[in-house]
Amino acid sequence: MDNDSIIERIVADAAPLQVRFVSRLSLKGRNATFTPADPVVQIRVSIRLTGVDRLATLAHILGHAEAQGAGRPEAYARAVTASAEKWRGRPADEQRAVLAEEVTAWQRGLTIALRHGLTDTEGFLRVARERLATMRGKLDVNIVAVDAALEQITASARPPRTPPASADRAVDVLADRVEESL
Repeated sequence: MDNDSIIERIVADAAPLQVRFVSRLSLKGRNATFTPADPVVQIRVSIRLTGVDRLATLAHILGHAEAQGAGRPEAYARAVTASAEKWRGRPADEQRAVLAEEVTAWQRGLTIALRHGLTDTEGFLRVARERLATMRGKLDVNIVAVDAALEQITASARPPRTPPASADRAVDVLADRVEESL
């Protein structure tokens, strides 16, 4: 399935959220915005983005919307009252909360995209890594913290490890033998 088809499925599934692709965003330097307004949450994504960049950005913003519904820490609420350019120098708990929110939004976004047919996981992760790397310039957190955040996103894309069927069969045979010996 191509990225545009996946985007269409995600947008259709996002209702009642309002998703728009726009030529200009109100916040300078942003690729997308999320406005938790009543009665409808509004999501705007730049039309300049294409392909997996557009898909990953939309899914990431929807990840923020899901996180909003789950509730957010007070430190995050305080941090987002300041523009991103002013996060440096804010209390450490606020900066950690911002980074944690970004990680959560990318993880939730990846889950959303995979659920709707994403096959270009590497492309999605490339976009996530590029965008999270910009946090180095916005926060006072050290590079190790940002790198750890990037690893969390990458790890969430890995399928869970399951033993091969032959291993399951070997365990069953062993369990049968143990039962017989009792």
